[in-house]
Amino acid sequence: QLHEYGVEFTIDENERMELIRELNMAQIKMRKNELFVDGRFISGTHVQYFADLYKNGDNNGN
Repeated sequence: QLHEYGVEFTIDENERMELIRELNMAQIKMRKNELFVDGRFISGTHVQYFADLYKNGDNNGN
């Protein structure tokens, strides 16, 4: 069973602008199909990701 949770952040205007800039840069890289070297990303849906984890025996979140 898959649950979804939400988080709300309170940030000032400068932090918001920096976050928007970073997200825009990530969006540009994604559109160009550039590989991300920082972080872990999935290419399918979150549902498929967790189904694959469960199928491969990693149902403890490890």
